[in-house]
Amino acid sequence: MNENRPRYSGFTLMELLVVIGIIGAISSIGVVSFAAVGRSMRIESAANAIKDRIFYARTSAITQRRKFAIRMTVTPTRKVWKLQTFDSGSDNVIDYENDLTVDTRPYYLDHRLNIKAEPPIEIEFSPEGGITYASHNPIVIEDKTEPQEIWEMPIQIYKAAGIARVKPINRIFPEDNKPVQAKASDNPQVESEDAAFEALGLD
Repeated sequence: MNENRPRYSGFTLMELLVVIGIIGAISSIGVVSFAAVGRSMRIESAANAIKDRIFYARTSAITQRRKFAIRMTVTPTRKVWKLQTFDSGSDNVIDYENDLTVDTRPYYLDHRLNIKAEPPIEIEFSPEGGITYASHNPIVIEDKTEPQEIWEMPIQIYKAAGIARVKPINRIFPEDNKPVQAKASDNPQVESEDAAFEALGLD
């Protein structure tokens, strides 16, 4: 027997399977976390975009001393929500024929998102910055990409103050139909501002 023969070492099949299993588990956790982050960014981005358009319409009404409005409709072909800003002029109603579009281009909601309302959604501002008409309050953005856990993000409208606040995400599980809301402590600034508006009667 030749004792000088080189010895070969390596992994057993069982060791390889264990390593592959660990890598697969870590990868699946990463994929789930990445999907949740992407979903959160998608719905929060949409809510902030709508809030910014509301702010723009209010600012335009104040600076130009005219009525301005936003209108959200659903496109006939793609079936996605479209938001436009209008100069309502000096009349007291939102008029499809006489209002002038002031958008360089409309804002389109991500096709994976929906708004829980029948179109159109309309909000009109007075030259003083208050909201003279709001067809829906709150405006609720909905994400159903994961049917087992539906996400909703409300945008609360404060008519007298003429502003909008984005609320925390509600997670709804259709099996028990019970929404799970973020705790007040998760965003104490928003909760304290809401309480202040309610106390002043600006809701």
